[in-house]
Amino acid sequence: MLKKSFIAVFLILATLVSTIITTSMPIFADTIAKANNKGGSPIVEILNNIDGVKTFEKSYALCVRAKEGTVITFQQYWFKTDEEKSVVLKKKQSENSLDTIGEWVLQDKTEQWEIGASSIYARSVTWKLGRNKIVLKAKDKNGNTETLTMLVELVDKKQVNDFLKSYILKNIGESLD
Repeated sequence: MLKKSFIAVFLILATLVSTIITTSMPIFADTIAKANNKGGSPIVEILNNIDGVKTFEKSYALCVRAKEGTVITFQQYWFKTDEEKSVVLKKKQSENSLDTIGEWVLQDKTEQWEIGASSIYARSVTWKLGRNKIVLKAKDKNGNTETLTMLVELVDKKQVNDFLKSYILKNIGESLD
């Protein structure tokens, strides 16, 4: 009886140790690769990435980190619909229709910066109502390149509040009927 209990405990412990080793190996290997600066470490990183966010804030401080000497190309776009209204005002016809009912318009001019000794660069960005896109293209001293894209939608706070009020009132009216 004691022998069977010992074997059962041993098998449970062996399974547990095996599971821990198997699941931690990818994490451990990734840590070693990053420490050796191998395995696709990023050329540029957005420190305060808000990709995919809807916001009421018209301005944003873009902060990027890259190695000294890396050249960053910055482009900002706004999505202009065919009817010159923001996407917020258009009704979504289908999941993929947003990009086909207008065009991305480059805002201002393309800018380039070279990252200095601090390895950090910051720039103010002003959003237009609707969908906005930032494209960062980085090229390090070795000629390696990377492109990052960030999509942000500026929504009108008053429009959202008015919609929610009418939606709530509509649902209250329907529940009273």
